[in-house]
Amino acid sequence: MRVLNENRRTNIKEICENFISSTSTNISTITLKRHLHSNNIYGRIGAKKPFINAANKMKRLNWAKIRKNWITEWENIIWSDESSFEVFGGDGRKHVWRNSQEKYKPNCLIPTFKSGQESVMVWVVLQKINLDH
Repeated sequence: MRVLNENRRTNIKEICENFISSTSTNISTITLKRHLHSNNIYGRIGAKKPFINAANKMKRLNWAKIRKNWITEWENIIWSDESSFEVFGGDGRKHVWRNSQEKYKPNCLIPTFKSGQESVMVWVVLQKINLDH
């Protein structure tokens, strides 16, 4: 588990090689997978989230703290969502080793960055409609 926690995004062969070199204990990848599965650790597709540096984390936290006591103010907000679809290239799916409760732990995420790839952006805007008038 110590070797795995160093890098959740590695493949089973690299985990096995690191285990063997750090412990001098010979083990097969099948035995290692069996051990990980017995501890509820499976290879899963990592959740993609935009990379957020320390400065942006603080800005987001401060924004949330200012608005934590809002009640009726949220009724005046227009909510939107967006998705980007890559036009060319692979699906970009990367696997991580984790249990079911670790999906959004920082070391189990696949950070995303702006790139020069061609993509189509789609937006959806949700607005509350008052039917009383």
